[in-house]
Amino acid sequence: MAMALTREEALWALRGFLLIAALNIVLIVLHYSLGFPVPGALRGVVMEVGNKSISNALLFSIVAASAAVYGLSQITGHRPLRALAAFALVLGLGAVVALPLTSRTSVLALLLVIPVVCLHQWKNHLKALSAALILGAVVIGASLYQLPQLQQKVETGIEELEKAQTGAVFHGSWIIRYYMYRDTGAMIADQPVAGWGIGGWTDQWHKRGPALFADSNMPHNDFLWVGAQSGIPGILSLLAIMLVAVWQAWRRPDIAGRYALAATLIALIASSVNSAMRDAQIGLAVLWIAMVYLRLAQESQDPDPWRGLWPRARPS
Repeated sequence: MAMALTREEALWALRGFLLIAALNIVLIVLHYSLGFPVPGALRGVVMEVGNKSISNALLFSIVAASAAVYGLSQITGHRPLRALAAFALVLGLGAVVALPLTSRTSVLALLLVIPVVCLHQWKNHLKALSAALILGAVVIGASLYQLPQLQQKVETGIEELEKAQTGAVFHGSWIIRYYMYRDTGAMIADQPVAGWGIGGWTDQWHKRGPALFADSNMPHNDFLWVGAQSGIPGILSLLAIMLVAVWQAWRRPDIAGRYALAATLIALIASSVNSAMRDAQIGLAVLWIAMVYLRLAQESQDPDPWRGLWPRARPS
């Protein structure tokens, strides 16, 4: 549906997305600085409350990646103040997804996507690329060092994996993934050609998975989930769709391509470590906005498809 939009419709979708993101950022600042009360429906914006907060974190990561792309373009255009403002937004949103929303998926996506967009921008200028990657690694490393909450989650996850390998079963984000990935892989191995049919993953999970996790209805990996139900052909089909989207963005050498590259890569990463398309709370918004970005990158006859995103005052 997003790819069927006209350029003007895609711009309006983008305006709405960025405007709502800005309002949510203001809400976060007001809540944590002044104690501004948050309605129940918006709690997932300011704190971790399940899949809705994961969705918001991934959307914030798309905004942060977009700000990084813009900041990199301003460096090339010798506009340091604009670049600094953009990178400040990147760090601020990175802190949001890592601390109050505590989304490892979103942090991982940012850590992987930003170097890729640097590579896209400076792939023919190795010195500039090397400098950007080194500087980015230093900044990201220093930032992560200052986030004990995220470090604790990673350490806890590693401990969960170690215990899972000894047969322990208890509620934990990484331990449930261990059993889901293991048992879903066995489902695919048992029915590699046709899978177990649509809805077959849940039935097989009830038979194979630990009883403690019987209420789970997704394996936290879209490719495994599709593979369990439609076999290896299903995995390859979904992977091809996602990789073609990323490739189409990569092929466009300008900033519009980089915006789309960042958004489609985040969707791909989220699908690989979470159920970003299986779960409607996460997938509908993330997949939609990623395809809006890609739709604008498909404007092959327009050198700047993002032109006119915000109306400018006409000269009198």
